[in-house]
Amino acid sequence: MPCHFLVAGSRQVSQRGATHRTDADERLRRGAAVCEPRGIILADTKVEWGGDADGALRLADEVPKPDSSRFWPAETWRPGRAQPSYDKQPLRDWLESSGWDKKAPGPELPDEVVAATRDRYVGGFERITGARSE
Repeated sequence: MPCHFLVAGSRQVSQRGATHRTDADERLRRGAAVCEPRGIILADTKVEWGGDADGALRLADEVPKPDSSRFWPAETWRPGRAQPSYDKQPLRDWLESSGWDKKAPGPELPDEVVAATRDRYVGGFERITGARSE
């Protein structure tokens, strides 16, 4: 099934696909329910929607995941400041400070940025699942 990305606000999503929005909301609730007892706050997420050839709204990407969500350790959360997180913030920060014009090709990433981002993803995975990453 071909799927085309679209930019839509919550009103458009509600009008075009209330069932799909409910499905996405349920996935977020389940994600938060898994994270909470493990001491992680699922702070926010970006939900990606697409339209199929008939114009029906479709959830276009999995929800939640670390490259589109922010996972914060509950024990270190404090209002009004940047939060420690299990996401790609080291990559975002480096790209913003690199001078990259956001046109392809992107810059080569320093090993320490790759390692810091990987460590965050692995740390979140291990804390959420209780499994060790190899």
